[in-house]
Amino acid sequence: MTTIIVRRLSAGIGATLLSITMTACGGATATTAPLTQTASPSIEATPAPSPSATTAPSSTPGASLATTGRIEVADKGFAITLPDGWTRIDLTSGDLEALLAAAGAANPALAEAYSGQIKVLLASGLVLFAFGPNPMAGTNVNILVVPSFGVSMDLLEQATKAQLASVAQGEIASERVTVPAGEALHLTYAVAAAGVPTAPTVDQYVVMTDASQLIVSVTNAGPGEASAIAQSLELLP
Repeated sequence: MTTIIVRRLSAGIGATLLSITMTACGGATATTAPLTQTASPSIEATPAPSPSATTAPSSTPGASLATTGRIEVADKGFAITLPDGWTRIDLTSGDLEALLAAAGAANPALAEAYSGQIKVLLASGLVLFAFGPNPMAGTNVNILVVPSFGVSMDLLEQATKAQLASVAQGEIASERVTVPAGEALHLTYAVAAAGVPTAPTVDQYVVMTDASQLIVSVTNAGPGEASAIAQSLELLP
């Protein structure tokens, strides 16, 4: 049981480290349509839709094509609202390929490695990835949904901190907080990442349901942004 927990935690850490590395090596322009690589790639966030806005039908069961504002992932049982200026990458469209191409433009082997890691992360439960207003600083959020296995919050906290010890720089702070979706384990730590001048900071929230763990990891967020994302998490009926 503990081994399974550690593997799932490793996937979450991997998503954070991979996103940091990709933004350090290059970026991509995120839109709702497949993208082409540009000479000076960047992320261009579109304005968040108003609450009354509707979205196009999804290409994957239960998931909205919305890239900003409220993102509903019905097949995984949750919705989340991104702050203004944050832009979701559609993991099922050409956006992901464009991101990988831009990040590995100068190194095809690196791009191939990224592609392999992304496939592993998707298989491990990665369902949402979004960049913040400053993607070149590694500002992003990723969400994994994995089975809960009936694990207690106490055991989850112990296993998480033990796993993070191998990658964290300095203290790993943890606390229990209440968000609209329920009780959450909130961890804050910095990641020791090679080639990155300043250690990226991570706010991670884990919400347990009867069947699933929702692991929300926010990297290099501005003041209040990580908390706002966690507070926006909704469990869908």
